[in-house]
Amino acid sequence: MAHNLQNKALVDGCTKFLCARIAETNVSEVWSAANATKNEVLIRVCAPLVAMNWEMFRASQLFYVATEVIGMMSIFRYPWMAQESATSKVKTLLKWRNASRNDDEYTARTTAFRDMVSLPGIQNTPDLISDLFVEGIDIPVEWRFV
Repeated sequence: MAHNLQNKALVDGCTKFLCARIAETNVSEVWSAANATKNEVLIRVCAPLVAMNWEMFRASQLFYVATEVIGMMSIFRYPWMAQESATSKVKTLLKWRNASRNDDEYTARTTAFRDMVSLPGIQNTPDLISDLFVEGIDIPVEWRFV
């Protein structure tokens, strides 16, 4: 509501309140709200918990639909994600892109991939290409020559 009213003081107060109360038991709900409002402070605070509970989040279709570009980039920057293979990361990005709600979001997510491949562990390597080929994963044309 504070976001819809465009009341910065109220948004800041709500953000501080939520930041102090984020836990594994509510991070999913706070993550969805943070992405829906594009609240970068909440996204940054939630990202470590999302990364540490990656198995739960990546199994949720709602996660892929609700996560904005800045949210996905925050997760992939978190050191905990270094444990994930490059193939797993690319598969996640494809699911996320394909969960777009409209054409504009689809385009934004496709474009964001170019920025995300520079993150550690997603660089284009012969092993990554081989793994994706073996798993039958079709890489979008827009992503092939990044």
